[in-house]
Amino acid sequence: MQNILTTKVDSHGICAVIFIYRENEVLFGFRHYPERSTWTVPGGKCEIGETIEQCIQREVQEETGITGFTIKKYFGIVSGARDAKNNVHMFSGTTDQEPVVTEPDKFSEWKWFDRENIPDNFISHRELELFLNEKNNFIKIKNNL
Repeated sequence: MQNILTTKVDSHGICAVIFIYRENEVLFGFRHYPERSTWTVPGGKCEIGETIEQCIQREVQEETGITGFTIKKYFGIVSGARDAKNNVHMFSGTTDQEPVVTEPDKFSEWKWFDRENIPDNFISHRELELFLNEKNNFIKIKNNL
């Protein structure tokens, strides 16, 4: 995973997202795009010259105000939900901080969801499926099912 995080972006179309969780909950933001509003996780397009890790740190802070989190796992690359030409690097991580709405023109709220209450209108079902199927995510909830 460290090799991916330290990779410098040298072209457009590279994105990174992170499923941030704490205990039995994962953080989603309700984002408003011109064509629809949907739940999503922190992340976005990487800038040329920054590493994937720098991109994740910048996007999480810009979108949620969270500055302290730990990247735990890399899931791989999926095609972008809004633009299939984008390559989206998926990660998961943890925090003990609370999110705030820092970009009210883009997000109306950030909310913690447990496995039983994940909203249907998530931006990418493929991303969500990969995260939920990972055996180490929501382990306490899976043991209680």
